[in-house]
Amino acid sequence: MERYGERWAVESYFSAVKRLFGEEIRATSIEGAIQEVAMKV
Repeated sequence: MERYGERWAVESYFSAVKRLFGEEIRATSIEGAIQEVAMKV
């Protein structure tokens, strides 16, 4: 339970990214998804 605050921070960050760039990611691998999000940011 002590890590709940960390999860909240991560969820907030991802929510902000989705609002800015949308929820669509076309990559089919985890590595590709990370690169795609990095390029959008």
